[in-house]
Amino acid sequence: MPTAQPTPVTNQAPSTLPRTQTTPTNQAVKPATTPIVAANPVLKPLDPQGASKGTNMKKPFPIIVLVLVVLLLGAGTGYGLAVFTGGSVGSSGLRNEPGLQREVSKDEITVGTKVGVADERTFKDTAEGTLEKGGVDGEGSHHLVRPGGDSQTIYMTSSVIDLDQFVGRTVKVWGETFSAQKAGWLMDVGKLEVVK
Repeated sequence: MPTAQPTPVTNQAPSTLPRTQTTPTNQAVKPATTPIVAANPVLKPLDPQGASKGTNMKKPFPIIVLVLVVLLLGAGTGYGLAVFTGGSVGSSGLRNEPGLQREVSKDEITVGTKVGVADERTFKDTAEGTLEKGGVDGEGSHHLVRPGGDSQTIYMTSSVIDLDQFVGRTVKVWGETFSAQKAGWLMDVGKLEVVK
């Protein structure tokens, strides 16, 4: 019994295979002479006449109206909830506090002046004392002198308020406590109120 020779295997596309191949019994096989056409082709020809009539196109008007109605209802609901819960909300998303200003000039500073942001979640620590300039060993730009000596001094910096305007005044501050290397208490001040 003759041994069949294996058919060479190639990674070429079918159109680049040799015109005839041999089977294991060494009989020649001829390729198909007519091309094979799929019953449902994937690519379909465009119909230029139907496209120009606009019969296949949907009108975007109802979708645009629906989107505008949804946006207006969402804005109205948000505004209604803000008013209903009893407060106005600023552009930063924080609740506005009456009399709280973001910045003040030195001439506007009087007893009761409030500056900063009303973010009581972040700036939840409070203290009161006399604000002085200077930190300790590079920690803080200012410090708050309080009764009880040096152990009660708070060293501060602020990412929100210009503390230089309030040096020498008695103030109440709201801030976030940070860990420090040298200072006993290091705070980032977010809100300040002039007491004296």
